[in-house]
Amino acid sequence: MGNLLTIAEARSAILKPANDTTANTKLTDIYIPAIEVPIVDIIGPVLKTTFSATVDGGGTSIVLEHTDVTVTSVAVNGSAHSGWVADKSAGIVYPAARGGRFPVGRQNVTVEWTAGPCASTADVPANIKLAAQIILAHLWQADQQGPRSDVVAADDGKMYSTPSGYAIPNRAATLLGAQRLPGHG
Repeated sequence: MGNLLTIAEARSAILKPANDTTANTKLTDIYIPAIEVPIVDIIGPVLKTTFSATVDGGGTSIVLEHTDVTVTSVAVNGSAHSGWVADKSAGIVYPAARGGRFPVGRQNVTVEWTAGPCASTADVPANIKLAAQIILAHLWQADQQGPRSDVVAADDGKMYSTPSGYAIPNRAATLLGAQRLPGHG
């Protein structure tokens, strides 16, 4: 899987010149992957990503955790199952037979799918890249200041909590609010 930002975009966000590579390892190993988590929490997968879910059989449908998906496989009891159709925009898989059900069993149906509209970092829309840079700069600044409760980051303390509880600057949340991506249902 790729990242939302390139190393050059990440260095720019923390005001490191292109020839200063001292922070590269920390950026690539920790910060760049970490900023994707709160963004996906708000707008869903940005980069094309493969997901999998194993569920109990016996039902008339399987609702995936994303919309606008491409279902790549359905397996029943570990074997490929061809008797299904997918409503890609809704993120729902149905048995192919009208009124049918998936074979009964406990955790016996596994579905794999892809979600996320962007094939690479280069395809990520500008507002998402800018939000990612704002979040990265916020995290970097907080880490560089150390444990000081009297210092407020550059966002003036105005924070937004994502559905899972991540605190990000309001400026980033505003940029992401303009982009409700397919795949986040």
